[in-house]
Order: sequence, then structure tokens, then C-alpha cells
Amino acid sequence: MYKSKLLIVVVTAVFLLLLIPVFALIVGISLFPTLGTTTYSLVGYLTLPSTLSVLDSTLEFAIVAAAFTTIFATIYAWFIARTDVYGKRFLELLPVLGLSVPLLFKAFAWSYLLNPNAGIINVLFNHILGRGVLNFDIYSMAGLIFAQSFTNVPLAYLVILPAMKSMDTNLEEASRIAGRGILATFRDVTFPVVRPAVFSAFVLAIIGGVGTLEFPYLLGLPGHVHVLATEVLFWTQERVPPAYGTAAEVSVLYALVTLVAVTIYIWSTRRAFRFQVVSGRAGSRSVQKLGRMRYVALLICFGIVFFEFVLPFITLFLMSISNIYGSQLENLRFIFPSAYVSALKIPGLFAALETSIEFAVIAGTVATIVGSLLSYASFKVKSRGARLAEYISALPLAFPGVVYGVALYWTFLLVPGLHLIYGTVWPLAISLIFIRLPFSTRIVSGNMVQVSTDLEEASQVSGSGFVRTFTRILLPLTRAGLFNSFVYTFIDSLRELGGVILLVTAQSTTFTVLLLHFYNTSTLYSDINVVAAASVMFTGVIASFLTLGAIFLHFWGRKRGI
Repeated sequence: MYKSKLLIVVVTAVFLLLLIPVFALIVGISLFPTLGTTTYSLVGYLTLPSTLSVLDSTLEFAIVAAAFTTIFATIYAWFIARTDVYGKRFLELLPVLGLSVPLLFKAFAWSYLLNPNAGIINVLFNHILGRGVLNFDIYSMAGLIFAQSFTNVPLAYLVILPAMKSMDTNLEEASRIAGRGILATFRDVTFPVVRPAVFSAFVLAIIGGVGTLEFPYLLGLPGHVHVLATEVLFWTQERVPPAYGTAAEVSVLYALVTLVAVTIYIWSTRRAFRFQVVSGRAGSRSVQKLGRMRYVALLICFGIVFFEFVLPFITLFLMSISNIYGSQLENLRFIFPSAYVSALKIPGLFAALETSIEFAVIAGTVATIVGSLLSYASFKVKSRGARLAEYISALPLAFPGVVYGVALYWTFLLVPGLHLIYGTVWPLAISLIFIRLPFSTRIVSGNMVQVSTDLEEASQVSGSGFVRTFTRILLPLTRAGLFNSFVYTFIDSLRELGGVILLVTAQSTTFTVLLLHFYNTSTLYSDINVVAAASVMFTGVIASFLTLGAIFLHFWGRKRGI
């Protein structure tokens, strides 16, 4: 009985967290359709030619980039899990390093590298080949797709890798004995087995592309490439006066697009369970022998990691210590540490860092707690409502950060009393808790499903209630998943821009929003170096948290026998 009650309470709480802001959004459109002097109706806005063009650009950007992302992640995971590539233990950890660089900073890096007029790579090619022979333009749809293609590789890789590792290699060995080559075996045996996981990663990458704000804002707008994320930001911040009614209408269209993708994602993850690759028999753990191709495989893996993490970070670092941007090679000089000193003097820098860490801790803690309860309700409660809990736990994916930010803005505007907490860290934390909840639930559920119900039943027979059983039995046994959930949510909250950019105030701004504002309002050429220096320092902070988390989990897990 208590399990059914838990299911009802948890699902209701999460659903209200979704329903109230969405309801406020719809009410705002209905009562204040012309707020900000716009006169569009929802139907009228959706039928505008410009709206269809923005929708087409959004889908092109998200789908094409997701296709490349999935290809890169699948190839990388295959080399790590199914072949004898050199240094696979080291290579297995490298893609995760990309999580330490916020997308905003990667956008800065790609702008510095491939600006058509002063980009470092373009200047280098002009010096070697002559001016105009080869010129790259990051401010285009092709540039956007290129940058986004490598951004979601870590997430797609983490989805595909477990399926690659868990499949029985007897299938591949039978193919090789039959005379098939390595590539033919991958095409006809390995890929069909892991195809559901690959498709799930593809859909998840589409959702990530649709919800991305940083690249379209910094790299798309200069090239007149407009997507739904930048449209929401335009009507709320760029337009004078702001048109919150139209922003809400764009948000509704935005949410409908992502809702379709989320439904497909949930269907694909359920379908993946039908393809069992782990049996009760002891399977062979042999890998494919690449021979001389091991060097090629190593080069491909390093190439993916190079564009995903190494090149953007090195660019920011070089920008922070030299005048390499826009300069000829003969005029290159080092300016360290002046840019770092200037970065530390940015007004409000330390207050913004404190706010970012504060709401990231809150978001990580609450999202992990709620995610563990949702995981329990989804996988441990034998009820028809369990599937509803599973769907609701994934539903926040249908609301990109900037859309949920608009919805929360309307909530604070319309609900009496909520204005009292506006301007504090709590609106930011609420937004991030909701946005990161699906990932926390998925991370925790990976450990939750492995805990036998016999342990719960033994605890209940001994007279323990739900709270004692949950805290003394389930939580200790799933502590690795809980810790991973907290670390991921904490790090991703520090990197977030879209979910907080509409909710920050002068009293509660975040590091990413502060740096974006400094970048947009800079008038001095040297400020570019200051932005790069601040980006490097903040990336170092995130990398430090990641390292401390990995060290803690290693020694804690060894002590506890994890």
C-alpha cells in the first residue's frame, strides 16, 4: 500500500512542477497576448513564413548535427568496447573531459578559431596559402552543425558504450569464422544488435540540439541563422520593449517540437529492452583484432576527442596568454598573466561564481533525491501507474531550458507571493532541478534495477517501514548511482545558460550569464583575452570538481567494495 501512495505523491509533485509553469505560460498568452506591443495571435504567429523558416532551420540544425554526433559516438564506442585499439583504458575516459567546458565557452573558442575575418585558423591559412585561398565561416548553418556535432558526443557515447560492452562476442566470432571482415562484421552483426541504443542516442542528440542556445546565439545570429531558441531570447531580451506574449507563443511551438522527440525517445528506450544482449551463460569476451589498423583507430579516436575537447580548450588557453587572435604570426606576443588579472577584476565575478555553485549544489541534491524516488516508483512499484511515473520522469526533456525559463517567469509574474523569491537563487535552482531531473532518474535507475526486492521484503518482515527500508537498504546499495547523479547534475548546472538566462537578476546572476554579458558589452579588443582567461579559470573549477568526484568515488568505492 505504501508503495502505491509513494507513487501517487512523487508523480503528483513532479507533475505539478511541470503543470503550474505551463499553465502560467498558457494563461499569460490568453490574458496578455499583446504584452510588449506585439499583436500576433498564437495561430497567426505559427502561420507566419518566418516561423516556418525558423522551424525548418531548427530541425535541420538538430537532426543533421545529431546524425554526425551518433556516427562519431558509435565509432568511438565500437573501438573501445569491441576492438584492441591501443590505450583503450585511457581512451575510454577522454570523451567525458568535454563536459568540463561549458557550451558557451566552446562557442567562444569556435568563434575565435573560425571567424571568417580574424579567426586563428583562417589567419594561419592565409599566411601559408595566401589570402582568400581557403576560408572557413563558423557563422553559418554548416558551421553550427560542425560545432554541435562534437558537443553531444560524450552523452551519446555513454548511452552506446554499455550496449557495446554487454553484447555476447560469440556472434562476432561466428561472423569472422564465416570469413567476414571486421567492417562487414560490424555492419551485419554488431550494429544490428546495438541499433536500439544507437537510435536512442540519436534521438537524445536531437533533443539536445533543439534545446541548445549557446551555439545558435553566438555563432548563428551573426550569420543570420535563426532557430527557436534564439527566437525566444530575441522576444524577451533583444527586442525593445520585450514581447513576453510572443515569447510565450514561440515557447509553445518549441515545446511541441521537443515533445514529439521525447515521445520517440521514450518509445525507443522501451523498445531497446526487447533486444537482450546479456544472457545467463558465460559469453566470450574476446575483441576484434585490428592489426595494422590499430594505429588508424587510435588516430580516429584522438581526432574525435581533439575536436570535442582539446582544440576548443587549447584555443581558449592560447587566447588567454597571447594576442594570437587576429594577429599575424610575426606579431605574436605573450601577455600572461595580464588577462587573468583583468578577469579577476570583472565586476561581480566572485558573487556570480558563488551563486553558480550555490544553486548547482541545491539542484544536484534535490534532483538526485527526487530522481531516486522516481526511479523507485518506476521500477520497484508493481502498479499501472509505474509507467506513468516513467513517462513523467522523461517529460522535462520536452522543455528546453530557455522555454522552462519563460514558463517560470510567467509563474512568478502571475502567482501571488512568488515574487518574494524572485531575485534569489531559488528560481535558478527550480529551473535546473526540473531540467536535469530526467538525467538524474536515468543514472540512479541503472543501480536501482539491480537491487533485488528480496532485501526490501526482508526489511519489511523485520518491522521496518518504507522510510527506514529506503534509507537503510536501498540508498546505501545505490550510493554509486546517487553520487554520479549528484556530480553530473552539479557539473551540468554550473555549465547551464539557457535555463537561467531569463531568471537571473542583478542580485543573483550566474557565471555563464555574467561572462556572456561582458562579452556582448565589451568595447576593447583586449577584452577578448579577458573572456578567454575567465573561461579557462571556470573550466578549471569544473574540472577540479570532476577530478575530486572521481577520486572520492574511487577510494570510497574501494573501501565499500563498490
